[in-house]
Amino acid sequence: MNKITSSLVYIFLLIICYHSISLLPRSHTLECLRLPLLKNQFECQLTHQKTFTSSTILIPINSLKDAGIDETFLDSNKSSRSPTRVFKVLLYTSKGTLPFTYFYDNNYSSKKEQVLKIKYFLETETENKLYIKQNNWFAFYTFFFLIICIKFVVIKELIKTWL
Repeated sequence: MNKITSSLVYIFLLIICYHSISLLPRSHTLECLRLPLLKNQFECQLTHQKTFTSSTILIPINSLKDAGIDETFLDSNKSSRSPTRVFKVLLYTSKGTLPFTYFYDNNYSSKKEQVLKIKYFLETETENKLYIKQNNWFAFYTFFFLIICIKFVVIKELIKTWL
């Protein structure tokens, strides 16, 4: 590879890395506040935060009806006879179903705990606030480590071509 081609490949990889990191979800938050003066009136915000952006969905008053766990199976390990069970929390509203997170993981107990907290808030009129946050740091750091390795290999190759 000549110097110009190596430089273009490196720049292209940097653009892809930046774009990929910016799209990687980092945290998900569900925050609900019950208004004490109005019986059973509350508003929830579902926030999905990525590395450089965030999006918020407002769940209108009395729209949040229930929560549950979505289960699916991953068949990524071909040597294993049984596929891996993975889970994510779903929010059921009067307008449809919303995922609490966009990704599945295999931690059933944490998903069950999140669903129980949501159900408790919905069923208990004296509970005024609900706050649940789930971070996806493992995926972020795994991806970041991979990018660092790719950059190291590219820089090593660039140094070879320039010397």
